[in-house]
Amino acid sequence: MSKLLLTLLLFTALAPALAVGDELRPVPGVIHLESRAGGSPLTVEEVADRARKAGMRVVVFNDKFTNRVEYGLPPLRNLLKKSEERGSISGYGVDLYLREINELSRQHPDMVILPGAEVGTFYYWAGSISAFVRDVLSREGLSRLLASGKGAEEKIGKFDYRQKQVDRGLKVVNFHKDMLVLGLDKADDYVNLPTVSNRKPLVLAWSGLLNLWPLPLLVFALIRLFPRRASPYPYALVTQPTAMPSVPERSQTGLRRARKSSLLLIVPSLLFLVNNFPFFQPKYDQYHGDQGSAPYQELIDYVNARGGLIFWSAPDISTGVFQAGPMLMETRPYSPELLNTRNYTGFAVFAEGMKSSGLPGGGWDKVLTEYVKGDRERPVWAIGELDYEDGDWIGETQTVFMLRALNRQDMLAALREGRIYAVTGSAKVPKPVLEKFQIWDAEKQHWAEMGETATVRGLTKIKIELVVPPGAEVRNLRLIREGQVVWNMEVTGSFTEIIELDYQREKGMTYYRLDLDSQLIANPVFCRFPTGRPAL
Repeated sequence: MSKLLLTLLLFTALAPALAVGDELRPVPGVIHLESRAGGSPLTVEEVADRARKAGMRVVVFNDKFTNRVEYGLPPLRNLLKKSEERGSISGYGVDLYLREINELSRQHPDMVILPGAEVGTFYYWAGSISAFVRDVLSREGLSRLLASGKGAEEKIGKFDYRQKQVDRGLKVVNFHKDMLVLGLDKADDYVNLPTVSNRKPLVLAWSGLLNLWPLPLLVFALIRLFPRRASPYPYALVTQPTAMPSVPERSQTGLRRARKSSLLLIVPSLLFLVNNFPFFQPKYDQYHGDQGSAPYQELIDYVNARGGLIFWSAPDISTGVFQAGPMLMETRPYSPELLNTRNYTGFAVFAEGMKSSGLPGGGWDKVLTEYVKGDRERPVWAIGELDYEDGDWIGETQTVFMLRALNRQDMLAALREGRIYAVTGSAKVPKPVLEKFQIWDAEKQHWAEMGETATVRGLTKIKIELVVPPGAEVRNLRLIREGQVVWNMEVTGSFTEIIELDYQREKGMTYYRLDLDSQLIANPVFCRFPTGRPAL
């Protein structure tokens, strides 16, 4: 009896500690850091050390997977080509890259450090072959396309790009239309990423055998080059057994001509065989114009099939059109891809996602509205993207994870399930902390977290706990439902309140997301209405 009593007392004493461990707590992190593998002057150790000093506890590296442009002349595009490459994971070595980051993670058990990649899955060339000869083979050539830090002086004027393409020469389009990939465990998962520069995926079809067309031509030429040496006059050996038959001059001339023509066939046959290898063509290449969303959906499906996570990077990109030596590099905003593609994990709302995509009624709200109406299989989440190479601004843009335990599994689960928010601002000024953003679930009798769905009966009860650093400016806190601002308040300090909204509808779903002055963006909490009245 005494042992049982002691056990109960110990359990009672430990219960508060266990409950604390079950509580979600905000853990700051940074996504899209670059290292020496991708051209940064810093090693992974140096980058992680800077992140730690900035207070980050989750670090995700996203060096460029490939960083190469290539142009080949038809019909021997794989032989008569010029390419230019800069720092990338594929050039550095996938195995080495993963090994360095995983070893770094083991050395820092109080942090979560993950490898990932920035993947430019597709680009294409616009222009003519004559432009290739003039531009690509020039002294500067392709090298300027990959040069870092293109300044404002190289940016083409607002209306210059409307000039005829022939006046502009050769142009590479959508080279910086990127996605962020993480959560892949195997080196082969990276090696086989479907990208134009990686020449994957290959189309394994019977039509690929047509690329073997030089082979019969080569065999025919070899047969003509080495004919069987039969006697032209076999009957002479019968009448005069000791006679040496001679080949007429005309036959010798024909043989020499056959050999010359065979050599003329052998050379191009071998060239085309080498050019066509491995005979099966990639599904997409850079020579057949814009392929729309298809190459990006291919990458999304590939990553999902291997259990990874994938985010659109900088959908509201402002790079525009740049003069890169004698050529143009063009990547225009691609926020429509948020609607055109499906089953990706999310997008970077900061720093290049709040010009249109993350605003009320923007692309993100349209995607979320499609989800609650049943027109989309899964929602998408907002993250903060740093795109850091060097400098003292490593904490400027953060993704804050709501975690119960600081480990890889819980961190990936938070990303996958939407238990995150993005925040941006000066790296030297403390940022507001969103402790709670929840909706009361009347069915389960608990508070639903970001990314979860609450069953709502009657009033919608929304709990917000926001910690704002002392001396902060007045900020506008607002709630957004299906693209509309339905509640807002100016806050000057910390804010804790349960907000009640009188909104119901016929059976269906809606969502609420939180926006603090367009500098802190919380992911949505969904509401399900089992019964109700029409929306007000």
